[in-house]
Amino acid sequence: MAIWDNMPQGELNDTLFLLKEYQIGVGRAGKKYLTLTLATKEGEIDAKLWDEVASIEPELARNVPVRVSGILGSYRDKPQITIRSIQRLQWNDDLFTELVPASRFPRSALEPAIRALLGTVRDAWIKGAATALLEMPQVSDAYFEAPAAKGMHHAYLRGLSEHSLSMMRLADLAFGHFERLYPGLLCRDELIFGAFVHDLGKVVEYTYLEGIDISLRGRLVGHLAVGLMLLNDAIRTMPGFPEPTADRLRHLILAHHGEPEKGSPVWPITAEALLLHHIDHLDAEINSLAGLVAQSGSDDMTTFNTKFGRRFINPNGATPYTWKAETEPPAEPVAAEPVPAVTAPVQQPTPAEEVAAEPLPAVTAPVQQPTPAEEVAAEPLPAVPAPVQQPTPAEEVAADPTPEAGAEGESSADASRPRGRPKKVPSGPSLF
Repeated sequence: MAIWDNMPQGELNDTLFLLKEYQIGVGRAGKKYLTLTLATKEGEIDAKLWDEVASIEPELARNVPVRVSGILGSYRDKPQITIRSIQRLQWNDDLFTELVPASRFPRSALEPAIRALLGTVRDAWIKGAATALLEMPQVSDAYFEAPAAKGMHHAYLRGLSEHSLSMMRLADLAFGHFERLYPGLLCRDELIFGAFVHDLGKVVEYTYLEGIDISLRGRLVGHLAVGLMLLNDAIRTMPGFPEPTADRLRHLILAHHGEPEKGSPVWPITAEALLLHHIDHLDAEINSLAGLVAQSGSDDMTTFNTKFGRRFINPNGATPYTWKAETEPPAEPVAAEPVPAVTAPVQQPTPAEEVAAEPLPAVTAPVQQPTPAEEVAAEPLPAVPAPVQQPTPAEEVAADPTPEAGAEGESSADASRPRGRPKKVPSGPSLF
């Protein structure tokens, strides 16, 4: 649902908002005006204040609750409020609950799930580091309450723990998939721990008790450095912690942005760090897109997003997706007739009921048709001749010497029969 879907068109009276951003502009005639970004839990909306800027601007601040009256209209096909009056309010519990967005998942669901996944870590040193981190005063509560960002992704209370849990589950699934393809390439313990710890520094980087904002230490140091410091503090509580393991865990924090241009001081150079970076990016992108769709109401397209640099088709729009229409289940499912098997477009398989009555023929190669399994069992396989002349295998020669092809006493059927067993091709690991 878009933020403006809950607002009456036209007049707005004493409507509560969170003032996220504002800036002063100057018109052509030299008159000052204010451009503001207002927010509710449903999203953000632009606003303009044209009059009395000099008296109102000193009372404003970012991330404060405000009461607004004005007119809801649009500008360049985008909703916009023309403010008639705006009043700054003081934070209280009711306003905090009303205006500050939060994860739809409570801490009572997020925390046990995170702790349970950390409990599956087998390496005692890595598991011990996770336990030590969760016992730190800076981490024990803030990790499960802090946002993951101010405006990019998971920018709401408990966003950090929701994002981390999502990544831990994705990391677990990815490990299971790639372990079948490339056994031994990845360490599951490092993946689970890395997903848990990669954004740990955000417990200090963001403030959230009076709206979501970046702390002074967060601006000065940043969450990668803060997370590294917290990890080092945890490691120091465990005498004898292996330094190579410690460095690999540090690398997961330092490299998870992927490249220096995006804030990482080092490139990912372990398989775990590379996969962690892509999982982080994937989870953040999908969360941002979900928020964009939620703010678009029933419009067929989302609003333009500067992060993505484009608009997206809205799956909840008034015009349904083609795939939704095609996969719509029938209003009255037919129970008397079984659903036929899905068939390939070229080769139509025998229906299931007919196949059950008649055994399937053996699958044959396109050129050479092998002898059916039941006939082969009753008659030993003859040797396959080489391009020039292959000698009879030793075991068959010892039992009953076979004359060469075309020799006297050999029938034409014997001469044309292939000799020897085909070479067995070793099978690789099963994907599933």
